[in-house]
Amino acid sequence: EVEFYSRDLRPITSEFVDLVGPAQELDRDVILDGEIIAYAEGKKLSFFDLQKRLGRRDKRLDQGDLFFGEAVPVRFIAFDLLGIDGKGCLEKPLLDRRALLEEVTFNESIRRCDVVFASDAAEVDEAFNEARRRENEGLIAKDPTSSYSPGRRGKQWLKLKKAMPTLD
Repeated sequence: EVEFYSRDLRPITSEFVDLVGPAQELDRDVILDGEIIAYAEGKKLSFFDLQKRLGRRDKRLDQGDLFFGEAVPVRFIAFDLLGIDGKGCLEKPLLDRRALLEEVTFNESIRRCDVVFASDAAEVDEAFNEARRRENEGLIAKDPTSSYSPGRRGKQWLKLKKAMPTLD
């Protein structure tokens, strides 16, 4: 069984049916926390590209995406592991959850995010610059001993961004 949910827990599997097959191919039963990104020609596309896939399906007609279909290809990037093979992992420290996530064999459409360990400001700055070169907005810094706390960041993880000129 494969289900995808938005961050507000709205079911979105029907909007991303092209990820169902790749999810079924995983070699372990998992519950993942992650992000669906638009991805084409070897690079991440913008959130605007992903929005073309969201909320455009008329479920009454069961005819798929009315406008773009799979014209905007997507990938799922796993950030964290919430459960594996029927066992919950929320109370486990991040390092343990990550070790279990490393045991899962992923594929082209379902991947795990890269992790960089940084111990000082210079290493954080270099990791940030590398993330920006990959066209990411920034970094997420997480306490490796932290448990998973649904719906809240708290002091266990921080979003790191630098001021950038934007229109929003």
